[in-house]
Amino acid sequence: MQRETNREIKLMGREAPTSRSDRINTLMKIVAEYCSLLRNAVSGDYRKDILALEPRLRLRTLADNSFRLLTENIRATEPNFDSTTFHASLESEIRALKGRELPGLVNSYFFFSFMVSKIEDWHAPVAVTKHELFDTTIAIGNALFSHMCPQYPKMGELVNGILEQWVEDHVQVVETRIDEAFKQEVRGSPRLFI
Repeated sequence: MQRETNREIKLMGREAPTSRSDRINTLMKIVAEYCSLLRNAVSGDYRKDILALEPRLRLRTLADNSFRLLTENIRATEPNFDSTTFHASLESEIRALKGRELPGLVNSYFFFSFMVSKIEDWHAPVAVTKHELFDTTIAIGNALFSHMCPQYPKMGELVNGILEQWVEDHVQVVETRIDEAFKQEVRGSPRLFI
């Protein structure tokens, strides 16, 4: 309670500076504090007042929760290997793709195509998590600045616009890395060479 009151008193003490040099200094201090808070939110260091008091601003915790949910969603794509339906389906696919293999040996093309189809099931949960994390990053960045400097809403809009642009610029980088990870998972599959 005392921490929250101290924070509110501290925020009320920030008045808009009048001289050009004071405005620049204040701007630099605010941006440095914001960047520090955002770094702490990303790394999971929640000792600063705002992050200690507001669990919804803890980006690392929310990201870890998203990754846990992604893991559960990917596990949900795992077939029920004990199911008679799965066994029947698997047997019919093996028979359909039976080639010149010796009896008792599995068709390598079938094995690779089966694994690739299972990996393809991961695309949807990964895409959902990616968008969720980008949206969460923007929302927390916006909320951090609003909590920090409610008396400067126009500056907040500018900072939020810069953060949104940064996230947008990095969407392609993340998508490329995700695509590379999927390609690495299916490397060696005969489907890649057809």
